[in-house]
Amino acid sequence: MTVTPARTCMSLIVSLALIGIACMPAPARDRGYELVFNDEFSGPTLNPLWQQAPWGTGPAPTLANGSMVLTSNSLGDGYAASTGPRRSDEPNYPGSRSWQYGYFETRLRFTDSPWSWPIFWMFSMAKTEAWPEEICPPTGELTSEWNIMEGGLNNYDGSSPASRSVHSVLHRNTKNGSAGPWCDIADTTRFDHHVSPDVNLAGWHIWGGLWTADEVCLYLDNVEIDCQPTYDTTHQPMHIIFRISDHGLCGGCPTRPSQLRMEVDWVRVWQ
Repeated sequence: MTVTPARTCMSLIVSLALIGIACMPAPARDRGYELVFNDEFSGPTLNPLWQQAPWGTGPAPTLANGSMVLTSNSLGDGYAASTGPRRSDEPNYPGSRSWQYGYFETRLRFTDSPWSWPIFWMFSMAKTEAWPEEICPPTGELTSEWNIMEGGLNNYDGSSPASRSVHSVLHRNTKNGSAGPWCDIADTTRFDHHVSPDVNLAGWHIWGGLWTADEVCLYLDNVEIDCQPTYDTTHQPMHIIFRISDHGLCGGCPTRPSQLRMEVDWVRVWQ
């Protein structure tokens, strides 16, 4: 694994209390944020926070060579979420982790294939805890979802692979997995399509998302790419999810790989 300055900086830290201003990304530094959560995946075992999401069918994540590794299964699906260990009376996630507002960043890479559909995203904790029940307003909330980085979304003809273009997508009310939307209220989205003809996005990169009360912004290697205004539903705690799968359609592409892979070097949350 190539060592970057960011990882070198973190390797000098012996405790979270020693994290200095030099290690803080600019979007967090300019707002006076502090590190509130991180996982460097350097321990002997994977933190149980990272596991299959409740609606995922892919294999559980593993730890290898200092990274969390996600792989797709025969269905092309793989998920890991920072929701915490499940109890038998699911849905219930004691000790779950979720956040409202902040700067969220990760360093990752994924299989360089036109079939790859990688996502680094955030999803409503209230919805996750309620799954599959619908708890609608006024006692419940609509479902908030922010796909900080989503690649391969529109690669159905093979012309827009995740290694060359990504989307950042904010949902007001994600569908509930059935024919209708959550609480029968139609979803609306805001998104940006970022094309990168000269940089292979499938390699090691730092992906960041700044979430404030007014907007969400995508960062690539600490450079701001795009910002979108928030929705009324965006103001609720969300948890982090990583996913690698295939998008199922890729006209004119080579044979679909039997497995796709995402390696997550680290993940950090600043507030």
